[in-house]
Amino acid sequence: MKWAWVVVWGWWVAAGLAQPVEKFPERKWFQNGKGYAEALEVQKATGADLFVYFARYSPSDEKGLCNWFEGRALQHPVLEKYLRGYLKVKFTFPLGKDDLAIAEKFRVNKCPAVFVVQTNGWNHRVAVFDWSGNQPELIPAEKLVPAIREKSGVRYREGAAE
Repeated sequence: MKWAWVVVWGWWVAAGLAQPVEKFPERKWFQNGKGYAEALEVQKATGADLFVYFARYSPSDEKGLCNWFEGRALQHPVLEKYLRGYLKVKFTFPLGKDDLAIAEKFRVNKCPAVFVVQTNGWNHRVAVFDWSGNQPELIPAEKLVPAIREKSGVRYREGAAE
């Protein structure tokens, strides 16, 4: 019976009906709503989860939680290596009308806001700051990886650090 599927798949490829999937864009960041739509299409083809990050624009010399998260967590080698297994999307506030609807869907109320979107469409918020004290504390990259993994529907992806 397995050979029948191989024959059907071979026919699809020969007929040009099967679209080849481009190499998984592990280092690329998709931008805003248009990039989000593109990432969803790549997700369908690859089965990878999305890492969605909502940030507020601020000049690079300004201190802010988004700059702190980007500088200390997203650029940390442990987290950077782990996120290679995800399709990454970044929304930067202020958003356009269409992008604002997506932010409302995710119920973004403050930035930075980080989500994992599984292939079934479910999205899960990942806390990147600990707000239990008087001051926000950035959660270290070594602790963010298990938090992201816990929210993910994909348990392993080639290229993602385990």
